[in-house]
Amino acid sequence: MKRPSEHRLDAITRRQNSGMFGNDPERVPSRALTMGVGTILEARRLLLVAVGAGKASIINEALNGPISENVSATAIRLHDKATIILDEAAANIWKQASK
Repeated sequence: MKRPSEHRLDAITRRQNSGMFGNDPERVPSRALTMGVGTILEARRLLLVAVGAGKASIINEALNGPISENVSATAIRLHDKATIILDEAAANIWKQASK
């Protein structure tokens, strides 16, 4: 089980995430914390917040697809105290698939 660890973000990762920081890679933090799914599932409670159409596809896979190591977000369904908050855009595909 991978415990939380700190990692330096490379230039590519910072550039890919710059949209959340005014499209300026220099504003993206240079370090980040990561942890494995096992550690996340040990939490007493989980909160997943997804905003925007860019998250719709992964939300649909996480909530409707098979539980799989290939889509680690599916593991949230294994936790008995998970809360999921989605805006309309992030929920769009999931709502269509669940009809």
